Amino acid sequence: MRNNNNNIQQVIDALLHPKYRWRTVSGIVKETKMSEKEVREYLEILMKKNKARKSYVSDPDGNDLYGLILRVDGVEV
Repeated sequence: MRNNNNNIQQVIDALLHPKYRWRTVSGIVKETKMSEKEVREYLEILMKKNKARKSYVSDPDGNDLYGLILRVDGVEV
């Protein structure tokens, strides 16, 4: 993974999209132009840092949903 900080920021920016509180991996992939593997790796980093989390429920198609804790739980971390 090259340019780690910039890529993590791109994932954060995708999670901050004003239209969506929760995002699918495929939505983040489309927005960032990264591979699915990269997006999943950066989401994992953000989750380990308690910046993002996976939703307890999936979208209507069964896809996992991810959001920034600040937005989805309404608390600052």
